[in-house]
Amino acid sequence: MVSPWRSADVAPGCRAVDRLGVRRAARPIRRWRARAASCEKDAHALSVQPFQRSEADMLKFASPMSIGLGTLLGVLTAVGASAAEPLRVGVPVIFSGPGAFVGAAQKRSLEMQAEQLNAKGGISGRKVELIFYDTEGKPDVAVRMFNRLIKNDRVSVILGPSASWEAMPVKPIVEASNTPTIMLASTAAIVDPVSKCVFKTPPDDRIVVARLYQHLKAAGQTKLALVSSQDAFGDGGRKEILAQAKAAGVEIVFDEKYTMEDADLSPLLNKIKRSNA
Repeated sequence: MVSPWRSADVAPGCRAVDRLGVRRAARPIRRWRARAASCEKDAHALSVQPFQRSEADMLKFASPMSIGLGTLLGVLTAVGASAAEPLRVGVPVIFSGPGAFVGAAQKRSLEMQAEQLNAKGGISGRKVELIFYDTEGKPDVAVRMFNRLIKNDRVSVILGPSASWEAMPVKPIVEASNTPTIMLASTAAIVDPVSKCVFKTPPDDRIVVARLYQHLKAAGQTKLALVSSQDAFGDGGRKEILAQAKAAGVEIVFDEKYTMEDADLSPLLNKIKRSNA
């Protein structure tokens, strides 16, 4: 039984191979291409609920990881391979920094899923081997970890990254290598335009925003102050909020951005107070 994740287990940017399968040198599976398209419908149908930092909600947030692992392994099962090779699944997610709680929940969920599969003989007789990397929530680190998983670890599939601002820089990498990947970020740009090997679990920005406006309408609110992060995650949400505002009967009275490096948002909040939102 693999112990729960602790921040000390793996230093940022370092590799952790779970003791869930025997690691053996072998070439990766590359015959999935003919079958990957058949998984597209299921992958696009997956969704995830919003999460908070409580233990219970962390586990709720982790559930799409199991769904994603099942979908990716479904591709590999359809393809088939030698029983001597473990199924190497790369998991580059956030284990350090403000988003560390996300990666902790994701890791526990995946370990449980893999342990259950391996107890039943794995997938088509092959053990599941999880290879974790800490992206630190940084795009440049995510790029390095994806390259390492593909080129050095020679994983069969990838499940991650966690954030939209990490997803867009790594998308060309997995497309160039034809590595089937399910991303855990929400921006619509991950799957638009459609890629033959890139999928995602969270709902699109347009779905989330539509629900937001339904809530505002029910509450009788018609003026909205919009504050978005200056990255792919914030840009995707802002674009949909602006696009759907008129049809929803909502007026955007304030629209500004912030960066993850901003330590004090008091001036921004004072502006919002004066915006009549």
